[in-house]
Amino acid sequence: MTERLRQNSIFMLALVAMVTTGSVQLSADQSHYGHINGAIPPGQPTSAYKIELLTRSPLGDGQDLLVFRTTRLPGTRAPIHFHDHGGVTCVIEGETTIRVEGKSPVRHVKDECFVMPPGAHMANFNSGPGLMVTHDIFVLKSGVPAAEAWRVVEPGFNPAEFGQAQ
Repeated sequence: MTERLRQNSIFMLALVAMVTTGSVQLSADQSHYGHINGAIPPGQPTSAYKIELLTRSPLGDGQDLLVFRTTRLPGTRAPIHFHDHGGVTCVIEGETTIRVEGKSPVRHVKDECFVMPPGAHMANFNSGPGLMVTHDIFVLKSGVPAAEAWRVVEPGFNPAEFGQAQ
């Protein structure tokens, strides 16, 4: 792990703690489930090429830390979704452009991390020419299924078929 990624990871874990404890709250306009900021996000909405639960570790106080490794093909994106408790994504390989309701799109490359705010509709798009690999970090209540780390809201998609970890 590079020093920059290690520092970003420590910073992002602190932000995850703030997001999951309610210190940071954002709300989203949920009236247009197929759009983010009034537009359909670019890219083909598909399940991840590969998604793995790397770890589920107890943190105490009835909470677990979950880390997923997600691989997405070029030109594809996650269906529009939200996270009840927010989370953090760190780009391990390639690049992604994240679109979050109420915010401008932001491109992130290898060794960069970003917060996924709770309740905000979003979609991340593999905006690079190769594979995009990320580590997605969440804190959930102990015993809550890993699949509940995110909720697909884009019309026409069955959440169980779109990369939600089991």
